[in-house]
Amino acid sequence: MASILENALLEKLGALRFTGPRRVTGGRVGERRSMLRGASMEIADFRAYVQGDDFRYIDWNAMARFDQPVVRLFVDQRALPVTILLDISASMDFGDPNKLSFSRRLAAALGWIGLARQDQMTLWAVGGGTGNNGRKAGFATKAGFSELQEFVRSLKSGGRADFAGPAQMLGQRGPRGGMVVVISDLLDTGDAMDHWRRLMAQGQEVRLLHVLGPQEIHPQPSQAVRLVDVETGRRMSVLPNRNMLRQYDNRLQTFLSSMREKCRHHQIPYVLLSSDAELQWVLFDVLTGAGILQR
Repeated sequence: MASILENALLEKLGALRFTGPRRVTGGRVGERRSMLRGASMEIADFRAYVQGDDFRYIDWNAMARFDQPVVRLFVDQRALPVTILLDISASMDFGDPNKLSFSRRLAAALGWIGLARQDQMTLWAVGGGTGNNGRKAGFATKAGFSELQEFVRSLKSGGRADFAGPAQMLGQRGPRGGMVVVISDLLDTGDAMDHWRRLMAQGQEVRLLHVLGPQEIHPQPSQAVRLVDVETGRRMSVLPNRNMLRQYDNRLQTFLSSMREKCRHHQIPYVLLSSDAELQWVLFDVLTGAGILQR
């Protein structure tokens, strides 16, 4: 089965990593510095020898200077827990290019970046209707990337995106010192900012990737059309004109400005993405510029 991402892009993604917490509090072994002391090759500190310490960690040069046995303490390295909350509600199945198709590829790319750096990746689908809502899967190594791709590919849009459940479970049972990356069009999600604020209060770092279709960002005048709310089934016939499009743009800008301000107030990195954007440019320029990824 064809890969969601091109091999040429996967090779380039090895240069990126998540800009996560400076210290990880626990979890399995990885590339991130931990708050704990460990047994890597990097020395973190020294302390006086006590009975039971491993003789191999005695620093003989320091012992000669201080006239007492001194042992070396090493940096402990742990995996960064990263959870991707992917909105697969009905409204995501819209746009040309399709928002959900773009978001699937984005989620897969972020998953590969994390796995290449030994981060602990969890992908959580939010929405999707019956049989899909609340689906999640964890991935620990690069060898699991094919399973991650298959999981992403299997997700079908439907229903509404309710982030309350995932946010509550992450807050109660999720690893401390982790990162939560939200990929959503933020349509009909309610005031999810309260959920992100609670997660941050419980030690999670939140990043918000807002995905809209180019037709939603810059709609064009056209003939009479029938609009269908894919999440409620409500239908409406309209004849778009410049005045209507101007009102739409004013409401859109008000919505986006409000979202940016809320994220700024709560110190949540926020990025608006169009589904027609080139994925490599998004990863290497937009997300690195926003401080979500780093080279």
